[in-house]
Amino acid sequence: MPLISLLVILAAAVNAQTTKDQENGRIEGTWYLELNAEAFDLPPGSTLPGLVQFHSDRTLTILDAGDLGTAPFPTTDTSQMGHWTRRDGQVRTLTLFLQRNLTNEDVGWNKVEIELTRPRENLMEGLVNVSYLSCDTEAPFSVFFCPDPVEEINAFEPLPPESIPVSLTRLPRP
Repeated sequence: MPLISLLVILAAAVNAQTTKDQENGRIEGTWYLELNAEAFDLPPGSTLPGLVQFHSDRTLTILDAGDLGTAPFPTTDTSQMGHWTRRDGQVRTLTLFLQRNLTNEDVGWNKVEIELTRPRENLMEGLVNVSYLSCDTEAPFSVFFCPDPVEEINAFEPLPPESIPVSLTRLPRP
C-alpha cells in the first residue's frame, strides 16, 4: 500500500509540474498592446494602446485606440478578428477588420499581420504590417459592395508604414 501511495503522489507531482510548464508556455489570455506610434510621425515614446485576446481555439480579437476615429486617425474601425499560430519559434497572427473614413466615402477591409517573438513569459515583441482592400467606391452605398476578403486575400495592398514595432504584455491574473 505505501508503494501505491508513493506512486500516486509522484504522479500528482509530475502532473502539477507539467500543467505549470504548459501554462507558462501558453499565450491564451488577454495582453496589453503597445504599438510604436512614432511610425505615424508622432513624438518619440508615443505608443498606441490596445488589448489582444488570444483564445484557446487559436482565434483572436484585437481592439486598439486607433479604432475610435480620434486624431491622428481619421477613420473608425471594427475590432480585428482572426487567427494565431505558432511557427518557427514565433507567434503569427492574421486579422481582418472593416474601416471607414469619417465622411463615409471610403469603406474597405484591412488585413493585419503580426509576427511576434517571446523573450519572456509575459512579454511578446514583434512587427505589424497592414494592408488594405477597398470596397466599390463608385457604388451608392459602398459598404454593400465590398469584396470577399477571404477570396481576395492576395489582392490587399500594403499600407505604409511597414514593419511597425509592437509589444504585448500579459495582463496579470487577479
